[in-house]
Amino acid sequence: MSAVGITSQQQQSIFSVLSAILWLGNICFQPLSEDAVSVAPASGEAVQRAAALFRCPEAALYAALTQRKLVAGGERITRHLNLDAALDNRDALAKALYAELFSWLVDQVHSPVLSCVCTCAPQPGCREGCMDV
Repeated sequence: MSAVGITSQQQQSIFSVLSAILWLGNICFQPLSEDAVSVAPASGEAVQRAAALFRCPEAALYAALTQRKLVAGGERITRHLNLDAALDNRDALAKALYAELFSWLVDQVHSPVLSCVCTCAPQPGCREGCMDV
């Protein structure tokens, strides 16, 4: 990664995000009712480690995994997620984080290549073909 200009600090952040995404996959839920879940007690370590790697409070990660916040008519509403919604929410969070990280990595790989190859005025499609993903 150093060859394409990714610093050691950025590399550490990449590995932290990837590790946190993997820890998200270890988080299980238990139903509190038909319309609400909590993180299963056995998943406490996974939440703790993911939160530490994301550098966010554990309570914020718990809330993000089990609740949905809406604004309707200027009023803030917090709704609890059912089991299926919580599982989908956890997986969507992992997918979104991975997609953003991958996109950033592709841009980092393209950047040194583009500075050598695309020295002409920017044209539509100038970036195509630098890295086929």
